[in-house]
Amino acid sequence: MVQGTSVRHWPVGDEPCGVSVTGDHNVLVACNKARKIREFSSDGAPLRQLPLPADVDNVWHAIQLCGGGGEFVVSHGLMEPVHRVCRVSADARRVLQVQCDYS
Repeated sequence: MVQGTSVRHWPVGDEPCGVSVTGDHNVLVACNKARKIREFSSDGAPLRQLPLPADVDNVWHAIQLCGGGGEFVVSHGLMEPVHRVCRVSADARRVLQVQCDYS
């Protein structure tokens, strides 16, 4: 452990996969099987859950874009018919743009 730092653990409640940090220093957790993004404060308090659209299955990673719009870039799929990276709305309900499609 690095001196002056601490490690914190908290329950996610779903099967976590990818983790990232927002510009506001919150923690985003991509929940693979549940098809949602969960956001936590830096001290582990749950802030919100964002269900993803039905065609965003098997999510692996999500990051929040800078610039104030609050949109996300999500990587999802593996052996499914759809395997891609896409831009998702700030409420995570709509795919706005497919960045890379491997289907």
